[in-house]
Formats: sequence, structure tokens, C-alpha cells
Amino acid sequence: MVRRPPGPGGIHPPWPGAGRRHRAQRLEPVVGAGLVRRGLVGGNLRGADPLAERGAAVLLARRAPGRRLPLLGSPRRRGRWSRPVGRRLHLHRSAELPLPDVLRVPGAGGGRGHRQPHPVPHPLGTREATVNRGLDLKELGHALVQRRLRFVLLLLGTVGLVMAATFLLTPVYESESSLRVRSDAGGGLSQAMLSGIEDMIPTGIQLPGLGDTDVSTEIGILGSRRIVAGVADSLSLHVELQRPRRAFRTDLLEVIHAGPEAPRGVFTLRHRGDGVYDVSSRGTRTEVALPEAVRIGEVFEVGPMAFRIPATLAPEPPRLIRFQVVPFTRMMRGLRRDLRIGRDDAGSRLVTIRYRHPDPRLARALVNGILDDFMVYSESVNRSDSRREVEIVTEQLSGYTDELRRVEAELQSYQERERLVLPEEQAASQIQRIAELQVLNDALSVERAALADFLGQIDARPIPLDGAASPYRQLATFPSFLRNAAVQEFLEALIELENARAELLVRRTEENRDVRMVQDRIREIEGQLRDLTVDYLEGLETQLTSSAAALARFGDELERIPQLEIEYTRRMRDRRLLSEVVVMLEARLVQARVQEALDDARVRPVDRGIIEDRAAFPRPPISLVLSLFLGTLVGLFGVVATETANPVVRSRRGAESAAGCPVLAAVPTAPRGAPLFVRSHPAAAAADAIQALVLELRRGGTPGVVLIAGPGRGEGRSTVAANLALAWARQGGRVALVDGDLRRGRLHRTLGVAAEPGWLDTGTLESAGRSIDTGAGGGSLHLFPRGADPSDGRHPLDRLSAPATETILDQLRREYDVVLVDSPPLGEVADARLLASPADSVILVARRHRTPQATLEEAAGTLRRGGATVRGVVLTRSSR
Repeated sequence: MVRRPPGPGGIHPPWPGAGRRHRAQRLEPVVGAGLVRRGLVGGNLRGADPLAERGAAVLLARRAPGRRLPLLGSPRRRGRWSRPVGRRLHLHRSAELPLPDVLRVPGAGGGRGHRQPHPVPHPLGTREATVNRGLDLKELGHALVQRRLRFVLLLLGTVGLVMAATFLLTPVYESESSLRVRSDAGGGLSQAMLSGIEDMIPTGIQLPGLGDTDVSTEIGILGSRRIVAGVADSLSLHVELQRPRRAFRTDLLEVIHAGPEAPRGVFTLRHRGDGVYDVSSRGTRTEVALPEAVRIGEVFEVGPMAFRIPATLAPEPPRLIRFQVVPFTRMMRGLRRDLRIGRDDAGSRLVTIRYRHPDPRLARALVNGILDDFMVYSESVNRSDSRREVEIVTEQLSGYTDELRRVEAELQSYQERERLVLPEEQAASQIQRIAELQVLNDALSVERAALADFLGQIDARPIPLDGAASPYRQLATFPSFLRNAAVQEFLEALIELENARAELLVRRTEENRDVRMVQDRIREIEGQLRDLTVDYLEGLETQLTSSAAALARFGDELERIPQLEIEYTRRMRDRRLLSEVVVMLEARLVQARVQEALDDARVRPVDRGIIEDRAAFPRPPISLVLSLFLGTLVGLFGVVATETANPVVRSRRGAESAAGCPVLAAVPTAPRGAPLFVRSHPAAAAADAIQALVLELRRGGTPGVVLIAGPGRGEGRSTVAANLALAWARQGGRVALVDGDLRRGRLHRTLGVAAEPGWLDTGTLESAGRSIDTGAGGGSLHLFPRGADPSDGRHPLDRLSAPATETILDQLRREYDVVLVDSPPLGEVADARLLASPADSVILVARRHRTPQATLEEAAGTLRRGGATVRGVVLTRSSR
């Protein structure tokens, strides 16, 4: 390979054709990100903002005299030498690099003038990680459509497994009996005392010990070992039939005797003809005597156990009868676990007994046997309890009656001795009088202290001699004097004298005899006001002395009242309690005697168990519904798990996140049977999306050579390329469509032209190009098909890597407004990577709900690592 000359600044082109396309220095991503963060480079190109966010774009700068600025190295290595860029250029902390007036792709203003600005993402593919946001309902529907086969298989598999288990499991039958527990109205003293509280509790709420104990006790007795073990032993439930399947033990084997000590093991009866069976055993821990032969209708013994095959089987005897004897204790553990005894509703006195067994006759016999045994037990207990209750209540009533007479006699003697009639009222009256005196005494004490202090303060003030007001006038402001008529008269007199003195001073002086007479009269009244205050204070002291003496006298009388009242209350309480107890015992004695005479049972049977003709479990209809529901869940889980494990592109955000570039267009599903929908259905939504894509690509000028690539097959690369070329030509452009898929290219079939010669087969492009009818518009479209397979057997990679490939594409770039190159899948062959080198930009095509995000991410990263410029993504099969 010919060594390419270094580009400007001594930087060697990192990939073929890079020196021709980028005539400027490529800066490190960290440098570019630093420029954006510092605001030195504006976002004048598409993709500049993502570049600032991710900090991983390639900034292409062109020398422009007079425009220099210092650049900083990587933040992690600030102050040190940065790593080399290319081979010769090193960035220092204070390195200066040229910055153009407008950031653009080199070649827009010099060199090859046909180069136009286009976004240049980071060649290393540095970007934010792809985020899997899960599935919403709409996306889940698309996923179900895409993976409908998996969903249907999981659904049918789950339904098949559940239904197979339904028909393989041994059916069990449920029998039910019920009884009513009578409320124990005569439940003793505690029951009678708590009956009122029970009535106040809302319906459905039960508190321990209030009305619920009798029902809970009966439920406990019903499930006790004393009741259940006897019935289970009589039915020999520890003998279980194993073969034939779905047969009833009572139809094939009659258990005459098999006690709790029966030996464990599995016993098999094999029919040898003429109604005779051979007996064998296995799993027995001790030696068990077996009969030599067993005949239908005859009793046979197996160790300590006795059985009989019913004579009804003689016409058609079963070939094999196998039954198992399990330990009685193990059977009892399982029985008490499976036996359900309880109430359907809280607060109900109706108790139900339910049991499930493979034999409906045994299920009915068990619940009815428990009910019968419990009735017998309850009746015997009730009779003995009634007789015992009458004796106990009679004895208690006699003792409490004697105690009540003694307490009443002592109370009468105490009242006569202490002369008490109504001690509560007497004590209340005495306490009220003491309280009134205490309140009066406190009020007098407070008033006396306040007045004495007030008078002391006034006496301490000097009396003015110049005719000013005396401080004794302030005594009239004391709260008690405000309501005193004498003090009010003094105040009125002082006011009149003050007015007269003021009138005299208008015409006379202070030394005038009339003025002095008025002044002396004022002083005299003020002195009388003080004397009145002193007399009032002495009266308060006298009242205090009298009230204190009265309080002391009443206090002596009150000292004995609490003792008398407490003693009286205690004696009255004893009499009242004993009276209530005697009344309750008398009522209880009457009820007990009536109960003994009636001998009524506390429980009554309501329903008895019956033989059910339909199994309680499993039920095929219910199993089918449940299996469909479970299968749906399993199918949904499988689809969601598959989508989560290998997420596909489901939205614009997913495509942008995976590819690290914007979505240029979202092309809806094209009309069926119309690959060239831009020409056949120009009004379709897909055609509108392609037309919008043309406007997007034409923004800023012609894009040159555009490679249409995709991660895999089925994304719609060729369809997008063909329709994009048609739409561009219909808008008046000169378009060249190159079929770069030298292996399976089919653009010639889509456009209806011959495949030979191909664009790499001839030396001139005029002979390889095929003119395509666009149907409208003033532009032109020429298809350059892939051609036939070479006769020399050259590999497509060798043909695409030849220098002629770049030469042909450069010639097409000069002659046409845009050159669209259709490429093979990136994930299958390396052809697309070779075609991306001479291309100006690459457009990735991804199919919604089909292209995996990881595959799209890997395709974009592969292109960037090869130095290609990924301009954006076209999302096919998208919603409009």
C-alpha cells in the first residue's frame, strides 16, 4: 500500500482518505470538550450540544491567520505533557492552535469545494451508556407481535402441563357437616357480668373471653385426638388404596380390622383367575404372615389385620389391587392437618366440619362420625355438668345469704350509734360552710395586706407646704373605696374646694385669708380621708380574727366526718355487693334446675355429610381457566425476559442512545407490495418521512457521498436507499445510487434494470449507470448496480479495497449532487467498513422492534473506530 503523505501540521491521516477529506488538525476529545465548556466554540453544527454533553467529539480546525487561543490539556493531567496527537504534534498546557472563524468541516472553503459541513461525532464512539427503560404497554404489544411464536408456545406448554397434571392427579372429594353451638346463657357469674359488655361490641368483632370462648372450646373439642382418633380408627384411614388409580377403597377392599398397631408396608393382590388372588408385600419392617390365596367374598388376614374383597367384584375382578398401610401416628398428623373445623363468619355459632379424601364414602363417614361422637360426648358432659352446677350454686347461695344478713345487722347498729341518716348530705353541707368562710377569710386577708401596704407607701411621702395636692388623696383610688359612699363624698368636697381655691387665686394671692381658709379645709378633708382608711383597716383585722375562729371551730367538727362517711360507704358497699350476688345466684339456681329438668344439649346438628359425585380437586374447567391465566403470565414473562435480556430499538430515544447520534427520520410501515412507495404512493406517510429526510440531508449544502448502512439484514437499508434516491431526484437533484452490496445486492431488481455491467466492472461510469424514471420532478437518478460475480474469483473485500473504488466515488461526487451507497450488513461482513472510509457521512438504518440496541451500538462504534462520520439514524417500521 502506498504511504500517504502527512496532512497539514504533520498529522498523518488515521484512515484511508482522511487526509483528502480533513485538511486540518484533529484534536483530542478532551481538548474539544474543554473548548465547549469554556464557551470558546459555539454549537453552530448539528450535534454540537451532544458533543458538549458527552465531551467526546472531534473538533476540526482550519488555519486562519490572526485567530489563536491557548488550549488546556486533559484535566487529569493538567500541568503535564499530554499524549501525542498523530505522530508529530504534542499539546502543551500552553499550546496554541488556530481556530477558524466558523467551525466547519475542512474543505468547505478551500481544497475540494464540494465538501460541505456535517456533524462529526467522536471516532472512538465515546458517549453515554445505552439505557434500557423497560417496556410500556404499547411496546409490550409490539414485542408480543414480534415474538408471538414464543408467547404461544409458552402459553400452550403451560396449559398442557397444568391439564396433564389435572388428569394425572388422584381426585379428592370433599364432604361437609355442620352443627350449631347454643349460647351458654347460664355460664356462671363471670358470664353474667360480661354479658352486657358483649352486647356493646359491634357485630363481627370478637374479644377474648367475651361470648366467643364457648364456640372456640367446642371447636377445639371437635378437633381433639379423643374425637378424631376414634373415628379414624373405626374407618381404618391408615389403609390407603394405591391401585387401581382413581378407584375407591370401599369398592375394592373392605377393612374388617386394622388397628393402630397394624404393621406398615405395601401389600399387593394379583388376580390369577377364578376369583383367586395371590398376596405379596414389600416395605414391611417386621415379618407379616400372608395368606396363600385370597378369594373374592372371603375374609383374609394379613398379620393382625383382616380384609375382604367385596363379592360385587366377582363378575369383573380387577387384575391388581394394591394398598398401603402407613403408621397410625403419621396418618393422624396428616388427618389433623387436612381436617378443617371452624366458623365461616366471625361471631357465628355455626361450626362446619370439612374433610377431603380420594374416597367420597370415607370422607362422608369421617365428618359424620366426628359429629356423632361429639354429640354423645357433649350430651354426657352436659348432664353431669347440670347436676354439679345445681349443687354448687345451692351451696354458694346459702353462704352468701347468711353473710348478707350479718352485714345488714352491723350497718343498722352503726347508724344508730353514730346518729347518721344521710352522711353524704351532712358532710356536703358542712364542707360548703367551711368553704364559704375560707373564701371570705382569704379575701379579707388579701385586702388588708394590700391596704396596709398602700397606706404605708402614702405615709412615707412628704406633705407639700405650697398648696399642692396631698398624697392622701390617692387613698380614694383603692378598689374597695371606689364603692364607698363616704369616700365619694370626700372626693366631691375636695373637688369643690379645689375649684373655689382656683377661682380665688385668679383675683388674689396665696397669702390671702380666704385662700388660706380654703387650703386649710382641703388639708382637713385629706386628713379625714386618712383617718377613714385607718379605721377601715382596723375593721378588716377584726373580721379576720372572727373568721379564723369560726374556721377553727368548723375544722374540729369536720375532722370526724371523713372517718364516719368512709365507714358508712364501706358498709353500704358490702351490703349492695352481697345483695347483687345473692340475686344472681338465685337466678342462676333457677336456670340450672330448669336445665337439669330439660336436659337440653348445648349443640345441635344442622347438616350431615353426603357422598359427593364431583371431585373437589382437581376440577378440569377451573384448571383450564387457571392454566390459561398462568400460561398468559408465563408467556408475558418469557417475552419480557427476552426483550430485557436482548433489548431492541423501540423508540427514538432508544435509537439515539444506542447509536450516539440523532434520529434523522422515522419511516412508518410502507404500503404492502410497494417497495418504491415514493413513486407509487407519494401521499403515504412513509413517502412523507423520506421527503423530510431529503430536506434534512440537504440542509447546509450537498452532503457528497452518503453510505446507507445497517447492523443486519431486514432493517430496510436498500428500501431506504432506493426511495431516498427517488425522493431526492423528484426534488430536482442529480442523484447517483450505488449498490455497494457486491454479494447480495438487489437494487437492480427493485428498480427494474439489468445487473450488468457493474460499477466496478468497467472503466467508465457512463456504461455502468442506468437511468431511472423518477416519475416527477426535474432531477435525474442513475443506478450503478453491483454487476455480476467476477470471473477471476476476486473476493468482494479485495475489489472494494482497490484504489479504483475511491476514484470512482470521487468522480461520482463531482458529477452528482449526492451519491447514495447501499452497503451490506455491518454485522456480517467487513464490506461496509471499507465503503465508509471514502464516504463523507454514514446513515444507519435500524428497524423498530427488531434491531437489538447492542447491535446498533456495536455498528455505530465500529464505524467510528474506523474514522467514519455517523450522521444519524433512520428508524424504519416506526409509528408516525
